[in-house]
Amino acid sequence: MSGPPRPRKSCSPPKRKLFSEIVSRVVDWYAIDRREEADGEIDEVQRLAIVSRCEFIDARRTNRLICGDCTNEIDLTEHFRDRLVRSAGLGQYG
Repeated sequence: MSGPPRPRKSCSPPKRKLFSEIVSRVVDWYAIDRREEADGEIDEVQRLAIVSRCEFIDARRTNRLICGDCTNEIDLTEHFRDRLVRSAGLGQYG
């Protein structure tokens, strides 16, 4: 069963969701997220998604995504946190 290709996904999850359990709680992640939003960084990710023909997923509004191919549910926070930790070679959160 083949159909049109599914659009790639583009997402910018809030920093507090990603880093609050990994990095010190001393950092005010809410302030960082508010600054990024006020500076238009989220809008820029949305524009980039449109230009690159990706589907923008607003992780500020939802933590979950249903895969269009296999219908599995993906926890976006865990997905991005896992990617960050693996890319830094930290194992399970340090």
